[in-house]
Amino acid sequence: MKRAYVTIACLGIILVLSAVSLHSSVVNAAISPQHGLISITFDDGLQTQYDYAVPLLDEYGMHGTFYAISGSVGEDQFMDYTELQELQTDGHEIGSHSVTHLNLTRASEEQIIFELNQSKIDLTSHDLTINNFAYPGGYWNETVNTYVAQNYTSGRNYADSLNLMVYPWEYTILEGYAGETGNDETVLSTLFNAVDQIYDNNKWGVFVFHNIHPEASNTKYELSTDDFEAFLEYVNSKGVPTVTVNQALSWNTTVTVSASTKNEIGTATVTPSSGPYSTGQIVTISTSSPANTTNMRYVFEGWNGTGAGSYTGPNGTVSILL
Repeated sequence: MKRAYVTIACLGIILVLSAVSLHSSVVNAAISPQHGLISITFDDGLQTQYDYAVPLLDEYGMHGTFYAISGSVGEDQFMDYTELQELQTDGHEIGSHSVTHLNLTRASEEQIIFELNQSKIDLTSHDLTINNFAYPGGYWNETVNTYVAQNYTSGRNYADSLNLMVYPWEYTILEGYAGETGNDETVLSTLFNAVDQIYDNNKWGVFVFHNIHPEASNTKYELSTDDFEAFLEYVNSKGVPTVTVNQALSWNTTVTVSASTKNEIGTATVTPSSGPYSTGQIVTISTSSPANTTNMRYVFEGWNGTGAGSYTGPNGTVSILL
């Protein structure tokens, strides 16, 4: 937008101050991973997860995905809706884990539909955003998956073997890896080895945990807080980004930043241009005005942002939480 004409008679020069309009269609965020992605997920919505796992995640600046059994929310040993809402507000993801934790491969079609639909209704009616599902017990078949695909972006299974995924992932089934080995002597070496494989292959790994508490004996479905913290510390030391399941599934979205001038004379420079990013992180955008030409000077006026997380304002360099 042309802001002003200033005529200086003694020099016979007209200075045209022309605003640079920079459009940022920002959907997601800031880095392109070089050594894989890790999602830390929790099944059932257990109270120990809120009491012991979440403070450790917070300490390392990590977010997890918590799959809640809607019929157990608020019961003894399970989180209530206030706690689930707090997790979501703090950047964690809440997912569905059915209504009653029924083995869906042994259920009737009517039961499958109820477990999938009602769980999502229960959770969303309490202001929770539900995009993803975890199969109770990790059990699924094509019939179950068909109904999951009608209600959710993904369904996560549960296995003792590590099955890495490429990103962006284009399938409904997610490969979940059991974070509890049931063996005190090997649990950390097993977890560290899994992180190494993700790092070396630049792929996506989804870890699954249940009970996290200080007195855990590392049985099949529990892990001590010390071992869980050691796992987080190792992930942090490797520099592998930790993202929620929904963030990982959104990794193929793009940032587009462009520049234009009112009279199309000269070109502003903007950084970055475009690329794949993920939500929940920070992207820094910056600009410089076009080079001055004879009798003409360009002045940066501001950003005109469109899209979720974008910025509109006068600052030349802006960091945006996306």
